[in-house]
Amino acid sequence: MFERAKGKTFRGMTGNVKVDDNGDREPDYWVWDLVPGATEFHVAMEISLTSVDSEKIQILKEIVWETTGGKAPPSTPTCGFLNENCPPEKSNMVLIISIFTVVAIVLGSAASVTGYLWYRFVHGDSLSAKSTFLELQLTIFVCLFHFTPFSQQYFSHIGG
Repeated sequence: MFERAKGKTFRGMTGNVKVDDNGDREPDYWVWDLVPGATEFHVAMEISLTSVDSEKIQILKEIVWETTGGKAPPSTPTCGFLNENCPPEKSNMVLIISIFTVVAIVLGSAASVTGYLWYRFVHGDSLSAKSTFLELQLTIFVCLFHFTPFSQQYFSHIGG
């Protein structure tokens, strides 16, 4: 029965049925359109592959495309279906994280050294002779920011 159906056209429940020479059914298609603001779809196009006429596609009404420019969307996406036609996006995230990390390390180190020197200075522990220049810098730093109660209490021995 399968062999006898090859290459034949007959009337079925949904319309004409055409079976090609490979035994595959060639279907008919209908393109439906929903007009903007409407609530019902309407047939806009008929594609009749089973038709014996030379005109297989009949446009019944113009389709209104709700796209930018009002044109039909492309049959293939700009970047391809698997993003194979577009270059990979460059991310600045690694650069931003690297810069943030370096700045955090530098600021953390500076705060640690300053805190250590402040602690040693406030508690009267004498620093080695090599660190007197750092003590002087710390003293200048504190005096510049006018920590008046601290200046009077802790820096009176340097004339402050």
